[in-house]
Amino acid sequence: MIYLKKIYLDGTPLDEYPTVAEFSPLHPTPAISWAVGSDKPDGRQAWYELTLTDAGTGRTLYDSGRVETDVQSASFDASAFPAGAYIDAALTVASA
Repeated sequence: MIYLKKIYLDGTPLDEYPTVAEFSPLHPTPAISWAVGSDKPDGRQAWYELTLTDAGTGRTLYDSGRVETDVQSASFDASAFPAGAYIDAALTVASA
């Protein structure tokens, strides 16, 4: 089994869930990255799914769908996000 050890927004650790961030037209493509751990020596990520929703309205702003990769980061287009929006992030990672 793999598990999330830490999650980051543009390299800054996020310590609370749901995550809250303010997006700006000056930075339209932020990145979320994460670190995983495993209870097995050869355990690694096989896929992830990231969904971002507007915390105020519940509207889905971004949904990556299932992405088959061991890469532990995702960038997304936030240029159309509401100004000053509070964002709930749901991240699922899984092993093969």
